[in-house]
Amino acid sequence: VSGVDMRTYGNGGGPASVCIRGMAAHHTVAIIDGIEMSDSSRTQQSTDFSFLTTDNVEQIEILKGAQSTLYGSNAMGGVVYVRTKPGAIGQPKVHTDFEAGSFYTTRDAISVEGGSKLIQYNLGYSYLHTDGFPLNPYGKVDCGLDLHTPWGRLDIHPSEWIDLTTTIRYQDACNDAADWPWSKSKVDHALDDPNNYWIKRDLYARQEMRMRFFDNRWESTLAFNYAGHARKGFDDPDSVTHETSTTRSQYLGDL
Repeated sequence: VSGVDMRTYGNGGGPASVCIRGMAAHHTVAIIDGIEMSDSSRTQQSTDFSFLTTDNVEQIEILKGAQSTLYGSNAMGGVVYVRTKPGAIGQPKVHTDFEAGSFYTTRDAISVEGGSKLIQYNLGYSYLHTDGFPLNPYGKVDCGLDLHTPWGRLDIHPSEWIDLTTTIRYQDACNDAADWPWSKSKVDHALDDPNNYWIKRDLYARQEMRMRFFDNRWESTLAFNYAGHARKGFDDPDSVTHETSTTRSQYLGDL
C-alpha cells in the first residue's frame, strides 16, 4: 500500500510497527472491531503488530492522513482499522488450516461458524510456532515464538431495529530474546542467554448495541470496550513485569 511502511525487528515476535505517510509509529492508531489496540504501558502508546494474526479477519482498512477529529490526537499519521468476520446463517461449518515452513515453523487453526436469522456465531483458535534463528550472527541460540490466539464473535438480532454484537480476542505469546542483535562482540558465551524470554498477553473485548429509528434514518451505537495488556520479561535470576488495562465506554450517534 503506497504511503504505508511496515517495520519489523528481529525474529518472530519481535517489535512490529506501521508508519503512515512518514509519521512516527506512535502516530498510527490501530483499531480492531472498534477497540483501540495501543498498549498504554509503552512509551507514546504505540501499537505492536507483531502478534496480530489474520485469523478471522474480514477486512483491513487504512485511513491515510490526520484522523484526530474522530480517533484522538495519536491519529496524526492515520488509522489501521481491522474488522473480523461475523458468523454465517446456516448449518455449523468447521474450517481447519495447517501450514509449515522453514525453521520448524507451523501454524494450526480451527474455527466453527453458523447460526440463524436470530443468532450468528464465529469461534476459533490458532497456534503458531517457530524455532526461529539466532538474532546475532555470532549467536548459537535460536529465538523462537509460540503464539496462541483464540477468538469469538456473537451477533444477535432480537428485532428489526436492534443488533447486538459481542467480540473477544485473546493473544498469548512467548518469544525468546536469547541474544542481542546489535552486539558486535564475537564472544559466543557472552551473547547467548537461553533463559531470556518474554511473555505477552493481550485481551480485546467489545459489547455493542446498534439501534435504528425512523426507517433507518437515525442509527445510534452504544458500546463498551476493554483492552488489557500484560508483558513480563524473564532473564534469570531477574525479571520485570508490565501490566496495563484499558476500559472505554463509547456512544456514537449518526443522523
